[in-house]
Amino acid sequence: MNAQAHFDLEKKTRNRLANLLDQCGELADGVRYFEGDDLLAVLDTLDSIRALLADNATTLRAAVATE
Repeated sequence: MNAQAHFDLEKKTRNRLANLLDQCGELADGVRYFEGDDLLAVLDTLDSIRALLADNATTLRAAVATE
Protein backbone atom coordinates (compact mmCIF):
# COMPACT_ATOMS: atom_id res chain seq x y z
CA MET A 1 0.00 0.00 0.00
CA ASN A 2 1.45 3.36 -0.95
CA ALA A 3 1.76 6.21 1.53
CA GLN A 4 -1.27 8.14 0.22
CA ALA A 5 -3.52 5.07 0.34
CA HIS A 6 -2.30 4.35 3.87
CA PHE A 7 -3.02 7.94 4.92
CA ASP A 8 -6.49 7.82 3.32
CA LEU A 9 -7.34 4.54 5.06
CA GLU A 10 -6.21 5.88 8.41
CA LYS A 11 -8.18 9.11 7.98
CA LYS A 12 -11.31 7.26 6.86
CA THR A 13 -11.04 4.82 9.77
CA ARG A 14 -10.51 7.63 12.29
CA ASN A 15 -13.63 9.38 10.99
CA ARG A 16 -15.70 6.18 11.16
CA LEU A 17 -14.52 5.48 14.69
CA ALA A 18 -15.25 9.04 15.84
CA ASN A 19 -18.72 8.93 14.27
CA LEU A 20 -19.48 5.66 16.06
CA LEU A 21 -18.37 7.17 19.36
CA ASP A 22 -20.63 10.17 18.69
CA GLN A 23 -23.53 7.77 18.14
CA CYS A 24 -22.82 6.11 21.48
CA GLY A 25 -23.07 9.48 23.18
CA GLU A 26 -26.36 10.21 21.44
CA LEU A 27 -27.79 6.91 22.69
CA ALA A 28 -26.96 7.63 26.33
CA ASP A 29 -30.29 9.32 27.04
CA GLY A 30 -32.11 6.36 25.53
CA VAL A 31 -30.31 4.03 27.91
CA ARG A 32 -31.15 6.32 30.83
CA TYR A 33 -34.81 6.93 30.09
CA PHE A 34 -36.31 4.46 27.60
CA GLU A 35 -38.26 1.41 28.69
CA GLY A 36 -39.41 -1.82 27.07
CA ASP A 37 -39.15 -2.12 23.30
CA ASP A 38 -37.58 1.31 22.93
CA LEU A 39 -34.78 0.36 25.31
CA LEU A 40 -34.32 -2.97 23.53
CA ALA A 41 -33.94 -1.12 20.22
CA VAL A 42 -31.26 1.13 21.74
CA LEU A 43 -29.44 -1.92 23.10
CA ASP A 44 -29.57 -3.61 19.68
CA THR A 45 -28.06 -0.48 18.14
CA LEU A 46 -25.34 -0.46 20.79
CA ASP A 47 -24.51 -4.10 20.03
CA SER A 48 -24.09 -3.23 16.35
CA ILE A 49 -21.95 -0.22 17.19
CA ARG A 50 -19.80 -2.34 19.53
CA ALA A 51 -18.92 -4.72 16.69
CA LEU A 52 -18.13 -1.83 14.35
CA LEU A 53 -16.02 -0.13 17.03
CA ALA A 54 -13.94 -3.27 17.45
CA ASP A 55 -13.41 -3.64 13.70
CA ASN A 56 -12.47 -0.01 13.19
CA ALA A 57 -10.22 0.11 16.25
CA THR A 58 -8.35 -2.94 14.96
CA THR A 59 -7.97 -1.36 11.52
CA LEU A 60 -6.77 1.94 12.97
CA ARG A 61 -4.36 0.20 15.34
CA ALA A 62 -2.81 -1.66 12.40
CA ALA A 63 -2.57 1.52 10.34
CA VAL A 64 -0.85 3.43 13.14
CA ALA A 65 1.52 0.56 13.91
CA THR A 66 2.78 0.47 10.32
CA GLU A 67 3.60 4.19 10.14
